[in-house]
Amino acid sequence: DIPAFPEIEKLEIEKKYSQNALLINAFIQKPFGIWCLKKITEPKCFWFSEQGKIFKESLMPSGNLIKVVSDYNQTDLSLGGKILDDYLLGNFISIFKVVLESNVNVSEIRLDKLEDEEIIVKTSNGPEIYFSLRHRAENYLPIINSLSKKPSFKNLEYVDLRTENRVYYR
Repeated sequence: DIPAFPEIEKLEIEKKYSQNALLINAFIQKPFGIWCLKKITEPKCFWFSEQGKIFKESLMPSGNLIKVVSDYNQTDLSLGGKILDDYLLGNFISIFKVVLESNVNVSEIRLDKLEDEEIIVKTSNGPEIYFSLRHRAENYLPIINSLSKKPSFKNLEYVDLRTENRVYYR
């Protein structure tokens, strides 16, 4: 970690004594999504990496090209820090990947109360999808894609994936 430069993922340093040279390769963090703190008066947004590391401030995004998480729970995050505690981070990343890879048109990804350990995904053309931060979500991708292809998907109220290895919908 290089606290002064959170955008740098890692550095490779190579010494070439015969040429009196020092080669430094800096690898920059790749953006994975945007995390917006919405509980505060003036919302703040940050780019985060696939490892959940916050590395750059962002403007408030609009549109659907970049997936944005609306955090209505936390009030402060800092560059170089993480979007969530480690015990929740891996499961959140798996949920975020499922949302990115699914056929569902997402209008909002929400974190309302951290103590509930839930993520709510609001879709533009269908139900809300509830995920639990207590378990990984990879197994739900085929189910979400299958449900979203059905004409009745838009009439569903919700799809509940909060119980591990179970799917409830209404």
